[in-house]
Amino acid sequence: MTDQSAIRFESRPLRGIGLSDARRLRELTTGDKQSHMLAVLREHPDYVQCFLAWDGDEIVGWSLARWFAPFTDSPRNAHLSVFVDPAWRRLGLGRQLLGRAVEFAAAHRLRPWVYAGHPDQSAFFRACPYQAGIVGTPFRSR
Repeated sequence: MTDQSAIRFESRPLRGIGLSDARRLRELTTGDKQSHMLAVLREHPDYVQCFLAWDGDEIVGWSLARWFAPFTDSPRNAHLSVFVDPAWRRLGLGRQLLGRAVEFAAAHRLRPWVYAGHPDQSAFFRACPYQAGIVGTPFRSR
């Protein structure tokens, strides 16, 4: 791990993520069968924006915003998720990545929602300064 000041942030649509980067995102994203991020990577839906945190040439964290219709159809909600490499946690990267997803949602007039299935996730989201609805029921895929 290096100094957090060396972190570079990038935003890309999921459809713009190449195979090697998608492989790294799957490696990073631990989760069970209810994992929203793994479902999004597997399903590869049209309406997903990814926010990547890079240390040199390695992705060390990411977040996403997923919505369900083209912006011309005025979708109302976005499901947000965030994951940071365990070696990079407690440095503020998760908050920064979540903030980028919340800002994206707000810029597109979407209401951001996060799923907190565990008490530590709920505590993390509640401590973040961003306005996002918190739900305790997993997001449905498809």
